Amino acid sequence: MFEHERLFNEWIKDIPLSFSSHILATEDASFDSLCEKDPYFKQFIEYHDLKLFIEEVKEKV
Repeated sequence: MFEHERLFNEWIKDIPLSFSSHILATEDASFDSLCEKDPYFKQFIEYHDLKLFIEEVKEKV
């Protein structure tokens, strides 16, 4: 997990962002489990492709 976070931070280092990453422990590795842990995340879209997510973020900056 920490390696994925490190890669994510490396890929976004030159993009001005209005968010940050953090890690939450959940019952399993699913978006549904995350939303059960913290309903705040229900308003967001689940991405399975990190590079696609970053490209979409770049388009909105």
